[in-house]
Amino acid sequence: MIPVSPEVKCYTRFDGDSGNCDDLWLLGEVTMDDCCLNPHYGYIGSDGKCKSCHLHGLNGLLGAAALSPVRREFRRDDENARDRENVLRRLAQERFRNSQQGQWSKWGQWQPCSVTCDKGVRNRVRTCTEPQPRCGGSCDGPSEELEPCVVDRVCPTHGGWSNWENWQPCSGTCVGENLPRPTQQRNRACNKPPPSSVPPGDECPGLGSNTRTCDELPFCPGKWHGKAILFSSEVLTDNLKLLYSYCM
Repeated sequence: MIPVSPEVKCYTRFDGDSGNCDDLWLLGEVTMDDCCLNPHYGYIGSDGKCKSCHLHGLNGLLGAAALSPVRREFRRDDENARDRENVLRRLAQERFRNSQQGQWSKWGQWQPCSVTCDKGVRNRVRTCTEPQPRCGGSCDGPSEELEPCVVDRVCPTHGGWSNWENWQPCSGTCVGENLPRPTQQRNRACNKPPPSSVPPGDECPGLGSNTRTCDELPFCPGKWHGKAILFSSEVLTDNLKLLYSYCM
């Protein structure tokens, strides 16, 4: 089965520096193969990107497969025509003379407003199908209308955080080996703005307080604690005891 060349928008000039397509061809939308009979042309396909016909080339131009009317006309005249552009221009003029403008359908229903409260926009569309255009014709005017819309409902106010307060003093003044490490805390309020109650707004995301350890504190001073018997002996009637204390 012979693959069908896709329909593209054909342009008579491809700018290699900018990659843009300029000067829409009179035939408008044609197959890619028909457009690229001229390697200097460019085309825009379904992906919306302009591409050069130079890369597409004249693949299949002289093949034995069934040819489109444009390609049959080109092949028939190619032997005698010095300027291929004359052939294409004549075909474009014939198609332009046979073109038929399309007519718009009735406007569709207005779509819902783009917002659920306060002010937004809504749209409605129509199609160029009554009848569809032929041979490069089109429908005059826009296919979409927009208008402002208002939803009779007050929008909720969602909460926003205030700036962080300064860090509070540490919970301790020194660091001890067997003591909990001191910490400090800072707070912020959900009041910039506060969430509305009617209609209910969202609370502020995240936490309203932040805690960190105090790492710059000095070590706590040592203290002597308790006494214990280290050594005890009896020599004759005398008792000898050695006492020690420990620092912590």
